Amino acid sequence: MTQRFALRYSWVIRWLLSPLCVGPAFSSVDLDDATLRVHMGWAFDARVPRATIRSARRYPRTIRWTAGAHTDLHGSWLVNGAGSGIVEMTIDPAAEGRSGGFRIHPVRILVSLEDPDGFLRALAAPAPAAGSWS
Repeated sequence: MTQRFALRYSWVIRWLLSPLCVGPAFSSVDLDDATLRVHMGWAFDARVPRATIRSARRYPRTIRWTAGAHTDLHGSWLVNGAGSGIVEMTIDPAAEGRSGGFRIHPVRILVSLEDPDGFLRALAAPAPAAGSWS
């Protein structure tokens, strides 16, 4: 079963990014038993096997003056529509994805979420064993 988590957008950023097809209607974080998918329209799409997520936590700082999908060119990606509600995940080995049509290999993803604590609880919950019924 897939759980969907909404990216957090400030009202100004929502208004600016929606016409560019990277607003809330085009974005989500989806978590199922095996995979995490972080998607922000055409700007970012990564699929991360759950088994490769080494750590996940609330990011301790507010990020100001940026929104969209950004990289430091060393495998870290910020995918956000707001500066708060950020969850930071480290990944090893690197995930696979695309940003603006280019292949990427994230080792760290920060994403702004409407319900960061609910996402962290869901991510920490063990996936059901294969063939089990819930």
